Amino acid sequence: MLDAAQAADTTGLATTALRLTALLDPAGHPHTLWNAPALLAYLTTHQTPLHQDKTATQPAHVTAEQTHSALRLLHRYALLTCDTRTEPRAVSIHALTARVTRESIPATDIPALTAAVADALLQIWPNPDQHHVDHTAVLRASTRALSDHTGDHLWHPGGHPVLYLAGNSLLNAGLAASATMYWQDMVADTKRLLGGEHPDTLTARGNLASSYRQAGQTGEAITIEDRLVTDMERLLGGEHRYTLTARVNLAASYRQAGRTGEAISLLERVADDTERLLGGENRSTLTARVNLATSYRQAGRTGEAIDLLERLMADMERLLGGEHPSTLTARASLAASYQQAGRTGEAITIEERVVIDRERLLGGEHPDTLTARANLAASYQQAGRTGEAITIEERVVIDRERLLGGEHPDTLTARGSLASSYHEAGQTVEAITIEERLVADMERLLGGEHPDTLTARSNLAASYCTADRIGQAISLLERVVADRERLLGGEHPSTLTARANLASSYQQADRIEEAITIEEQVLADRERLLGGEHPSTPTARCNLAVSYWRVGRMAEAISLLERAMADMERLLGGEHLDTLTVREVLARWRSAEDGT
Repeated sequence: MLDAAQAADTTGLATTALRLTALLDPAGHPHTLWNAPALLAYLTTHQTPLHQDKTATQPAHVTAEQTHSALRLLHRYALLTCDTRTEPRAVSIHALTARVTRESIPATDIPALTAAVADALLQIWPNPDQHHVDHTAVLRASTRALSDHTGDHLWHPGGHPVLYLAGNSLLNAGLAASATMYWQDMVADTKRLLGGEHPDTLTARGNLASSYRQAGQTGEAITIEDRLVTDMERLLGGEHRYTLTARVNLAASYRQAGRTGEAISLLERVADDTERLLGGENRSTLTARVNLATSYRQAGRTGEAIDLLERLMADMERLLGGEHPSTLTARASLAASYQQAGRTGEAITIEERVVIDRERLLGGEHPDTLTARANLAASYQQAGRTGEAITIEERVVIDRERLLGGEHPDTLTARGSLASSYHEAGQTVEAITIEERLVADMERLLGGEHPDTLTARSNLAASYCTADRIGQAISLLERVVADRERLLGGEHPSTLTARANLASSYQQADRIEEAITIEEQVLADRERLLGGEHPSTPTARCNLAVSYWRVGRMAEAISLLERAMADMERLLGGEHLDTLTVREVLARWRSAEDGT
């Protein structure tokens, strides 16, 4: 067949085109590859001698139309399939035909063929690639095939950039398990071929750590990143961009492990260094500041997080575009900060947009899409839209268990959020069933002092209260308050919430004076730290008012509840369930005070 195709070939490209195709994924590659300058340049210098102009000093430049003609010729002779309607797998080849073709390629031609294909893949790879899920999956498959078929030829003089691009693409796609295996192989190859201290080896080690972090294996990530930062500072210097990136990644792992203070210290240093060295509008500088803001939020420094993110958003949209993954991440972080600050309406407006954008750009199963849905559900719950929250959270739990596994930190968080919504909806038995298992899992997987473990204990205690298991609730909450004060500080929003929950438990156990002591402090702290507009502040007033009423301080109780109702009407609306409840209680108290 090849002989017949060569005889009919008017372009002189058929044999070379077949060899190039044989190095790629037999299931198919994009037809656009044949428009890539690297491939056209290689074909220009590798036409069969019969088709070259002997009088020309330079061979005539091969055009995309000529390559298409060569592919169509090979298609007619059944040596490959060329059908642009099936893009991005428009050009495919039978695996046996590809093997026979590869075996016929002279060994001396392999290095140049390999370089041409690798360069062409690099040239057509979309940036950012998260917006082109099917296209990049095909490019990754062809990169893997090229590496498998050409031995170590992609490693001279160093690792070809397409190898690193393919691995990063797995991370961008949220394919943590595949990314981990890929970067384990890359670390082994770079150490074998380039040595343990080569910059390419350092980069591969960093990407392996990122894969571990994405897979929820935070301890493994930190072990690699701690050593990597030390090695990069020694080999490249403290101001090299690779060193700065390594510090950012280590900070991300610290944050995931609940070591927020260490993350902030690193990121404040990195943000200053990148701005000084690269400029305030460099992408690395913007990313470092987004990560710093996220850490501020996790540490309860919500106002600082919001100030930083609001300043960053305009720059990111102008410099990177509204649909860039880093812009979407910043927007989602700003929404989460608004939610933590009690600005629930603003959070929901942003989060609904983020969910739509991520579903459209990344697909419904990407981890960032699942996170966006989970954040929206949390805001719905905070706004009293508990039914909508539960609908989303039940789906998120199922998706995360299927895609990430039952022990991934994101899966545990999703279960906790669903249980919290069940509790709000009065489904206390379902909430307790999830929360008891969750506390055990988090203590085993994350440790007893991780912020998420403390949150899980606090939520379980709240459910115990609702189920009238007051002794168990108080025992848990006293431990949670002590841990949060020690680990997060007395002014962290989570610490204030834990104290408020403990006071409610004391109140339920008829330990009213102890409840009042805590509730007065919680209200003062929330007014000072969160402000009167935060939803938690009127809630604190309501709780203190109830305790005052129970010890006969009726006038103070009514005064507090009147102010709380006015705040709720303004913040939540007159039809919100919490507003209606407070209005009804206030009416009863006024009647009781009047003796009617």
